[in-house]
Amino acid sequence: MKKILKLALCALLALTTVFAFAACTDKDVLEEEVKTLSLSNVEYAIVTQKNKEGKVIDTYAKIIGYDGQEQNLIIPQTVDDNIPVKAIVNLAFYDNKTIKSVVLPEGLTTVGAFSFGYMDSLIRVELPSTVIEIGEYAFINCTALKEVRIAAVKRPKLGEAAFKFYNSKDKQYQISPYLEIKVPDIDAYSTTDVHDKWIEYGRFLKEA
Repeated sequence: MKKILKLALCALLALTTVFAFAACTDKDVLEEEVKTLSLSNVEYAIVTQKNKEGKVIDTYAKIIGYDGQEQNLIIPQTVDDNIPVKAIVNLAFYDNKTIKSVVLPEGLTTVGAFSFGYMDSLIRVELPSTVIEIGEYAFINCTALKEVRIAAVKRPKLGEAAFKFYNSKDKQYQISPYLEIKVPDIDAYSTTDVHDKWIEYGRFLKEA
């Protein structure tokens, strides 16, 4: 079942990656050029956005994959002549079995869906002050995960089951009783909004 899910997710990633590069959030962006880059077993997509006059509006990097064996991974803030790393796409580190800790850089804003899913060895994660979105199932079934440290003062948007595991016996997603989510201000992450996924993690929050 897990292999089928992985194949389906990989197919979805291929489609969403193509459309993500084609899509624009800035109305002035007319064209995007994309090239790939591999550094220390991390695969990046370097995206250059141009307006209708051909002027470069922005250049940034997305992490699109990883093929290494590091146990303690630190992602750099910039790559390839000072280009900022701003996002991790869906499934980028999915099913990696060696990484035990990962530090994500300042400047990163988005952690994609399933990007760290099913990483059985992952124990500790550090997210920067700049993160604004943690996608659905981003850390799903990371059964060893005990510490998530988030430096963002304002709580980022949180997707469905981002830090949960699937309990096949009870047939539902659950939060590990051993998980601690360390944040700058517990009050800022606490909510009574039933539509805000952070409401499920209230008792797991610890002030850093």
